[in-house]
Amino acid sequence: MLIDKACKTNPHIICFVGDLVEDANVFNDRHIKGIIFDFFRALTSVAPVYVVRGDHDLLTMEDKKCKSLNSDAFFKNLNNISNLHVLFNESKETSFPNVSVSGQDIGRNTYQYYYFHKESLESYFYYVSPYIVNMERNLSMDDFNILCIHSPTHSFDRELSNFSLVISGHMHNGGLPNFFNSILPSNFGIIYPSTNLKLFSRYSRGLVKLDIEAHGFICPPINMSAKFSGNCLVKKFYKPGVSYINVKSQK
Repeated sequence: MLIDKACKTNPHIICFVGDLVEDANVFNDRHIKGIIFDFFRALTSVAPVYVVRGDHDLLTMEDKKCKSLNSDAFFKNLNNISNLHVLFNESKETSFPNVSVSGQDIGRNTYQYYYFHKESLESYFYYVSPYIVNMERNLSMDDFNILCIHSPTHSFDRELSNFSLVISGHMHNGGLPNFFNSILPSNFGIIYPSTNLKLFSRYSRGLVKLDIEAHGFICPPINMSAKFSGNCLVKKFYKPGVSYINVKSQK
């Protein structure tokens, strides 16, 4: 279904912003790895694909305890697929003049940031922000620079001056049923996914203006967490999908 949607849209590039799986331990399953590789081979036949990892891609549950799992080897092997780029805190030029895609990845610090510190502001500036700052330094402000990050939490607490477009996931669309679109403002969702539950949080979905020439889009993930996926209301109202972003020149 996803491949069919991509073909119909005929995009120039595809950005996959993390949480490929629910539990990173499945990367040790040869059969599942084959399915994932086949999926990305099909996706790259549509357009170049840029991938960043999410917290679920680096964490596993063992004896009901969350633990880190090193998935570097799996994602580095994905880079062997033609037209696919897994971004480990690096920027790649695209086939379009003056357009780049950067990807932020905190790797072995994923457990500390997401699970231990619960994405606190202090931990953001310690674990996440330095990678983004380093990538920004090597980018031209005259180019159209796309930043792919998994979590948008705190990303708007600092100026992203060298990025024209920020794409993220993680928020699970705020768990927002479609019929709420006409009721709530477009950049609000119902649930902020943290231990300290917050309702109607900002930046959970939709369009967020950063400055005159930059916009950030919060994209829904492909699957709902297994913790909630069996809920009948979630099954009825939550419609995971793909966000289509159309960038046009003002000239």
